[in-house]
Formats: sequence, structure tokens, C-alpha cells
Amino acid sequence: MNGIIKILIANDNNRLTKIIQTYIQKQEDMKIVGIAKNGKEAIEIIEEKKPDVAIIDIIMPYIDGLGVLEAVKQMKKEDRPICIMTSPIGNERIVQQAIELGAEYFFKKPFDLENMITLIRRFTSSNALSNVEYNLEQQYKQGVIDINKKEELEVVVTKIIHQIGIPAHVKGHSYIREAIIMRVNDISDIKETDKVTKILYPKIANKFKTKPSCVERAIRNAIEIAWDRKQQNQIRVEEIFGNTILSTKGKPTNREFIAAIVDEIKIK
Repeated sequence: MNGIIKILIANDNNRLTKIIQTYIQKQEDMKIVGIAKNGKEAIEIIEEKKPDVAIIDIIMPYIDGLGVLEAVKQMKKEDRPICIMTSPIGNERIVQQAIELGAEYFFKKPFDLENMITLIRRFTSSNALSNVEYNLEQQYKQGVIDINKKEELEVVVTKIIHQIGIPAHVKGHSYIREAIIMRVNDISDIKETDKVTKILYPKIANKFKTKPSCVERAIRNAIEIAWDRKQQNQIRVEEIFGNTILSTKGKPTNREFIAAIVDEIKIK
């Protein structure tokens, strides 16, 4: 993207809006094309002004930030702005919903405006892989997300699982996420199949009040769903699983699937 970056601010907090507006106006490569006090106004401005970036607060009158994301998702791809969400709440469920609806970044208040400006330039840079590749999953690579903080690690894991193609409503989604988080936080080596079976599945089963065999089956089913959708997510799948698994097997085993994502997080 070249030239001036057009920005919409959607927030019903007048003081915070003024602070963001003043800071952005100091940037020579940015221009505010609209300020919305509620979600309804935000959608109207997006449709009319077609901003490059929309800074949207989760909590707003009439239509909240998630509602705005839902409306944006229905628009033509070329008309969708890059959506950066702000919220005083870092609740995992809300963050996950925002991710699934297409949010590119989630700032929990209070946040650093210079960091926001830097990210906007990265999102809109013509040198970026694309306007949607630098997303929530990338936050941990920049040190913005600390994978030692449980709530932030959950955001990263949820984003990767979603990118691979496992829908949130599938039971195995929660089990896989929990398995990855346990593996990232576990300093012992439980990559071997017997340790996954004897340690990981029982731990997850105990947390979700089910049986280890049910955990194993649900994870396997979720992986099968992801592999059925593989063509839709080919680039991300290849990044994580490489050509070895993809060329020699129909799909990875539960152990291979979990280990690959854990390695992706730890290495990056």
C-alpha cells in the first residue's frame, strides 16, 4: 500500500478518541477519514470512506466491536479495512471471537500508541506478505505477547489452530488447544506416543471431565476436519508441518500435530 494511510477511529470514549486522533494527526503518512461514536456509525463510515485501517473498540453503543467485525466480514474483500481492536477486557472468549471474525490485532487497554502506529505501518506496508499475514499469531514473534503468560499464550494457540482450519465449535478444538498449552509449559519431553497417551490425554480428560479415549478421538477428528480443509489453508499448513509429513502421510498423528505447533511457537 502506498501513499497516505486512511484511518477510522470507532470509540465512544471521547477522551481516548481525542488522544488517538491527536497522535495519528502527527504522522505525515496517516490521515483520519472518520470518527464513530458507535458501531452503526463505524459501519457507515467504512462503507462510505473505505478506510485502510479501522481502530475499533469492543464496547460501543448500538452495535459493539464484534458486530462491526461481523458486518465487515460480509463486505467485498477489497473494501474491508484492517481491523485493530481495543478493549479494557482481555477475556479469551472475546479475543477468540475477534480473531475468528477477522481482527488483525487486539490491544488491551492501556496500550502504547507508538506500538500501534508501528503496527499500522507494518500492516499496510507493500513489503508485507499481505495485509492479513501480520496478525495476532505474529504478536508473540515480536515480543508483544509473552508466551509465559497463560492468557496471551492462549491467544497465539487459538489463532494458529484457526488458521490451520479447525473450527471452534468442534470438541477437539478445546482439547488440542489445551494439549499445546500444556506442552509449551512443560519442560519435560513428552513427545513420545506413550507419554502423550499416558500423561497428556489423562490430564486433559481430567480438566474437561471426560475420558482419555474421548480426548484422543476428538483430537483425531479435529485433525481430519483440518486436513479436509487443507487446500484452503495450504500455505500455513506447509509452514508448520513442512513437506515431510505432507508428502509421506495423509495427515499427521495426534502426537505429530501437537508437537509441530509446539515447536512452531517455541522456535519462533
